[in-house]
Amino acid sequence: MATLTKDQKRAKKKKSSQKKLITKQHEENKKSNLSIAVTNNLPERKNPSTKVKPDYKTLVSDFSGSMEQWDELVLKTHNAFGYGFEYDDLADAIIEKIITVLPSSVDVINAQKGKSLEDIVKQLEEKYENLLINMLSIVDKQTSAYWRGELEEEDLLDYGFV
Repeated sequence: MATLTKDQKRAKKKKSSQKKLITKQHEENKKSNLSIAVTNNLPERKNPSTKVKPDYKTLVSDFSGSMEQWDELVLKTHNAFGYGFEYDDLADAIIEKIITVLPSSVDVINAQKGKSLEDIVKQLEEKYENLLINMLSIVDKQTSAYWRGELEEEDLLDYGFV
């Protein structure tokens, strides 16, 4: 086995200490991504890049209010969770609740499998009148506005934009 020169030993120590420093920084960053303080039943985002997801089922089940309040709650939740928020997951939670409350809606929902959320909402609105369907309609409208960039243009979202 060959012996290392002084320069090689220094380089090895330097590399080792840099590795430890990077690992320590990574662990600190990881902790900050998971640290969320809850205020007003919504978490306060410490890092907008966090991928922590809200509890969509609880959000849907606990809601009792007007559609304006629902619209505002969805936007607040989106802002609070940043990149961890998914409109599709929220829509899925509402659809699950609709199936529970209106078992006959299963046929309508299954017939629309693979189609857009907008198509599902239209079919449900034609056959039923329910708060959950109205909530799903709001989510569909916000989803469309989000992907068209309207929420950012109207300053309704405040994360991830420079």
